[in-house]
Amino acid sequence: MTPSSGTNEYFGGNKTIINKQNSAGVVVAGSPTVIAVHGPISVNKGERYLVQVFVNAVKGAVAGEFLTTINAPESGGAAASFGAGRSFLLERGPHAALVSVAQSVSGVLTVTTTGSLTFQLLGTSTGSNSDVVAGEAQMSVVQL
Repeated sequence: MTPSSGTNEYFGGNKTIINKQNSAGVVVAGSPTVIAVHGPISVNKGERYLVQVFVNAVKGAVAGEFLTTINAPESGGAAASFGAGRSFLLERGPHAALVSVAQSVSGVLTVTTTGSLTFQLLGTSTGSNSDVVAGEAQMSVVQL
């Protein structure tokens, strides 16, 4: 990693840190359900990460909403935000009964305190549960 000239930004050479998908099916309920997780990983103040997730879910018998959330909770002293102090990014939308819905979320996470972070992809399904089959949720994290 090379510090840029005269600033507190670091360039990691677009190094892929995480590239994974769910290896088993996940039933997403009405409260936040972990679909994929990676970490903890060591991070340093000033590092920036492009976090991208994709989820395809099939709704149960009752329509509602499906929410896809990405976050990086502290797991060892680190702090980070997705801009404007946001600790997570969220996509939500209507989800008709018995059909699939695809959502994607992406953002740049900036580390504000050195330590360790864990990256999480969460889902929430209102109305009835939704199913995410194996391989239908992907998470990618690239150090910028």
